[in-house]
Amino acid sequence: MTEELEQRLKNLKLRRMLSVYDEQLRAAEKAQVSYSEFVAGLLRAQWHDRQESALEWRIRRANLPERWSHRWPTAPRAAC
Repeated sequence: MTEELEQRLKNLKLRRMLSVYDEQLRAAEKAQVSYSEFVAGLLRAQWHDRQESALEWRIRRANLPERWSHRWPTAPRAAC
């Protein structure tokens, strides 16, 4: 990633795109995906991050008496 691209992503507050860029680029080069698919993957990662943040913010703002999470706990598996 170039310094200019890194700075632009920071300025635009696209932190998730910044964090996954190098990994996504390597995977895209290896799989020979199109530029459109590469950009779509970056945007998808950023969108999911924003959705997660928004949901966490709503949960905090609800002022629930106990700490809630939108992640469901996994139930222990019964021995068969």
